Amino acid sequence: MIELAKKPYRVFIICIVLLLLLTACSTEQAKPQASEGAQPAQSNMRVGFVASSRDANKDTVGRQSVVDQLGYNQVTDHVTNGNNVEDSVQQMVDDGSTVIFSLSEESKASLQSVAPNYPDVHFAQLRGDAALDNVSSFDVRLYQGWYLCGIAAGDVTKSQMIGYVAPESNSEVIRAINGFALGVKGMNTDAKVHVAWGAGYGKVTEAVAAVNQLIDLGCDVIVCHEPTREVLSIIRTNNRMVVAPPNDDKQKELDTFVAAPIYDYGSYYTSVIQAAEKGQPIPKDFWGGAGENTVKMPLLGDQISVEAKTKVQEQYDALAHGIMDVFQGPINNQYGLLTVPDGVILEGEDLKYMLWFVDNVVGEIPQG
Repeated sequence: MIELAKKPYRVFIICIVLLLLLTACSTEQAKPQASEGAQPAQSNMRVGFVASSRDANKDTVGRQSVVDQLGYNQVTDHVTNGNNVEDSVQQMVDDGSTVIFSLSEESKASLQSVAPNYPDVHFAQLRGDAALDNVSSFDVRLYQGWYLCGIAAGDVTKSQMIGYVAPESNSEVIRAINGFALGVKGMNTDAKVHVAWGAGYGKVTEAVAAVNQLIDLGCDVIVCHEPTREVLSIIRTNNRMVVAPPNDDKQKELDTFVAAPIYDYGSYYTSVIQAAEKGQPIPKDFWGGAGENTVKMPLLGDQISVEAKTKVQEQYDALAHGIMDVFQGPINNQYGLLTVPDGVILEGEDLKYMLWFVDNVVGEIPQG
């Protein structure tokens, strides 16, 4: 009798155990499966980007990474004509944006005028004025990327004449030319960099005249500093090798492609957004390079030698780890005068407002 009484009890226990096991399996299956590259939980924070029509496609990789890395789907892009920056900012603020990035230098004045009206919004301006509490400035040390591309150009030139189509004579472009020329010199001490000037960004006629001047001069490698379709077409038609504009991967499939510098503000955007969300201080004046993961390894063409590719990688690693600097002396200017003494690294105002050429650059800097 005792044995018979135990059997229903045992059956009951077994049923309970089976039910618990089935519930556990069902709960496990209901959990979202973590996959490689799974995205973090999205934030309710809204982020805005404002750019002129010329800069509308600037740093698309970095902007996309705001979504990819942080999971923010609350991202607004506004393209302005240069006159309606205030309206764009107003609309983004009304939509709930608490961080707004401006990718156009021509927006600086407008941003400075409207920022005080929105003290709870943080504005990050490309090459901006960080005097206001809620405005910061950011920039990329793209001269590092041009330096690395210069190594590749010095490797492939046969005429020892490399052309550089420069859109305008500001310090950013001059830094790029000098960085590129120092890369060329590091690989090939015989090569010279010949500069031909355009008349400003987006001025196609003058840019075309500049590239034709360099072709007539005999340059077999030509740098296209800004993405001008007509200039790239002329370089290709004349069978000259090309160092493409920043982040231009469309030229890589061509036999004439040498290199292109790569930059990505994604890590900077991420740091600003996270700091704003946590109420932490935001860097007022960010100028990032390889060490901050803002300048990347350049794209390199197939005809670059193994030696040059190895040198580019080594120099990139050295820049990223702070072992070397592009503008580390001794450096002579184009008149043979020692401008950066041995062991000195050019920094600060001297670097930001550079208005001279290194000694393997041929050309004059326009005055005024």
